[in-house]
Amino acid sequence: MIGGIYFGPPGWHLPDIPPVTMDPRRDPPPHPADRTQLCDYLAAADLGQTHPQFPSLANQTASVSGRKIKKIMISALSIIPESRIGAICAKINPAEILAGMDLITGIFSSPTTVLAYERIDQRELRPLLKLARSRCRLLPLVSRYPAAHPAILARIVAGCRSADPLEEGILTVDLLTCLLLGRSLLHGTLCSHRPVQIFMAGVSPRVVWAKIGSSVRDVFLQAGIDPGAMQCIANGLLTGREIDPATAKVDSALETLALHLRPEPETPVDCIRCGWCVQTCPVAINPAALYAAQCLHDGVAQANPRDAMACIDCGLCTYICPSRLPLAACIEDMRNRVEFNLVSVAGDSSV
Repeated sequence: MIGGIYFGPPGWHLPDIPPVTMDPRRDPPPHPADRTQLCDYLAAADLGQTHPQFPSLANQTASVSGRKIKKIMISALSIIPESRIGAICAKINPAEILAGMDLITGIFSSPTTVLAYERIDQRELRPLLKLARSRCRLLPLVSRYPAAHPAILARIVAGCRSADPLEEGILTVDLLTCLLLGRSLLHGTLCSHRPVQIFMAGVSPRVVWAKIGSSVRDVFLQAGIDPGAMQCIANGLLTGREIDPATAKVDSALETLALHLRPEPETPVDCIRCGWCVQTCPVAINPAALYAAQCLHDGVAQANPRDAMACIDCGLCTYICPSRLPLAACIEDMRNRVEFNLVSVAGDSSV
């Protein structure tokens, strides 16, 4: 966790979002008609991952191969608490979203398509919902963080018990992917820009179209904000990462930028066995036990790898811990080492 939770001003209204011209494609190909063509189309359009915790459509399409898709989940929810990416996409262009949705549902031939959205965004989403009503099932939710994470949302909507919904035939697609895909289909453009929300204490939230590959400092200047020496957090105060606006670049998965005064460092103390991290964990693992295994036994050997791999990086354990233990960071390190060990074993022909 970086700085805590910031939800923005209560009921804040979306600002005007200036139009943007995407970079044109040379000789745009015809609309894809099957999964292989869709993978090629997404790669050629530069449409990759639009959030660090949301799987890209290209990777899911490649992974599922010829397997049957039982359900398609279109998510207008945001994984980041302070973000309103679903409402922003709907405000930009509902017709482009529908074009992307129609292509995805047509290629995967799923018997069920669900559009999950946040009730508080219903007014902004109304034009999209009116168009989508005949195409899919509409599912209004009062989401509670981290309900928008694909694994948790699939559990709520379809009773999925796997950490990867695709294993149970559930394809999960976020609304921004539909928007960018539809824009590329309708106008023959590359996915060269993405909407980024900017938050700063005392300043109304801003939304700008940021060019992928440009400097983060340029994005702030585009919004009329000078970041100065403030701490800059990318992709959410709860689980985001600190970046330097002068050197960091915009990537396709950058959803929010937040500026605030740098907090005083916190000193962890011994675990008091309160159990709060266990009670708040949405995937029912024991963060304190994983932290103890990491500290006492150098990690992976004494920990349950399944628990570390089940973590969804929501950061709630760190946020709620009264001892200020870096639980989420510890689990992330453990998961990285588990993945490294698995890859090492798989690549060792002598095993």
